[in-house]
Amino acid sequence: MGALHFTMHDETVRQMPSYFPWKDPIVVITGVLELVVAVMLLPRSVRHWGAFGTMFLLVIYTPAVVHIVQHDATPLSWPAWQRSGFRWGVVPANIGLFVWAAQYWRIGTLAAGRR
Repeated sequence: MGALHFTMHDETVRQMPSYFPWKDPIVVITGVLELVVAVMLLPRSVRHWGAFGTMFLLVIYTPAVVHIVQHDATPLSWPAWQRSGFRWGVVPANIGLFVWAAQYWRIGTLAAGRR
C-alpha cells in the first residue's frame, strides 16, 4: 500500500479529510513509513518493531478511513463495484491488519525477551 502513495498520489491525497494541512508531504511521508515498516517485517530480528509501526500507522490513518467511508473518497478511476468494495472493505481490512500486527508484535516481543 505504501507504493500507492506515490503511484496514485492524487487519489491518496483525496482520501485525507479536508481539515488536514500539508496533505502532499503527509502522503509522501506516510508512504515512505509504510514501505519502511513493510521491510522491517521481513527480518526476524526487527519484525516486532515493524509490526508495532504497522499498528501505529493504522491508528493514525483512522481519520482518513472515516473520511473514505463517509465521503466515498475512493479512487475515481476505479469502476463502481471496485469503489464500493474498497469502501466496505477498508474498515474490516484495517482491523484485521491491526490484529495481525499485534500478534506479530506480541510474538516478537516475547521472543526478544527470551534471548
